[in-house]
Amino acid sequence: MADQINIVGASHAGISCAEQLRANGYAGRICIIDRLVGAPLERPPLSKAFLQADGHDDAKFLLRRPDWFAAHDIELLDGRDALSIDPLQKKLNLDDGSQHCYDKLVLATGAVPRQLAAAASLDGVFVLRHPDDAHALREAVSGRQHAVVIGGGYIGLEVAASLTKLGLRVDVIEMADRLLARVASPQISAFFAELHQSHDVGLHIGANCQEILQKDGAFIGVQLDDGSQIVAELLLVGIGVLPDLDLAESAGNYDGQWHSG
Repeated sequence: MADQINIVGASHAGISCAEQLRANGYAGRICIIDRLVGAPLERPPLSKAFLQADGHDDAKFLLRRPDWFAAHDIELLDGRDALSIDPLQKKLNLDDGSQHCYDKLVLATGAVPRQLAAAASLDGVFVLRHPDDAHALREAVSGRQHAVVIGGGYIGLEVAASLTKLGLRVDVIEMADRLLARVASPQISAFFAELHQSHDVGLHIGANCQEILQKDGAFIGVQLDDGSQIVAELLLVGIGVLPDLDLAESAGNYDGQWHSG
């Protein structure tokens, strides 16, 4: 019986792993398991071109087309969530009750967006990490006039630019003393600050969101630590990500570091 490699996660890492296995001569079975339904999409355009698209030609954002999987003899099992690993039996337990045996297992589970506890359950609040997030945000934009973005990193600024192009008024709240503080030089930060301000994006640098305002379970704005309020209908939380370790921890030999075996 041919060897089986299961890859959990159909984003860039998972797809690239499968592609390189085939390119380097691996002839066994490869199965990519992903919790999202449908063929995987490119992630970088989600906060830019995808968000601004009308949804009629989303196929152009595919990471790989369906015929690529067939041509490389790679099975894509979409819409299935891997819940736990049995490392002794070498079995992967999925949310539909099925078990998938493997000889080697690759975890390409990526990261999950950090969320604000006070905002997590409100209508009109979004994070942006995968295509379902982008679909939901794109659908919510229609008829809205004002959005708040918490986080002045790349995701936050790209979403702010996209929403501005779609006709919304956008305010960006960043607690650091400049945009992109962790990833860019002061000169680059200043360039992007000027660029966004030239497109009427409101920048609140060195500001903290003291309170998420809500009414009847829906987001209606924020109050900053200086007492000022920003009224809005949409909130995008872009405050970074955390590694998605739940599946790895289920293997039973994870204690903050990964151990082989």
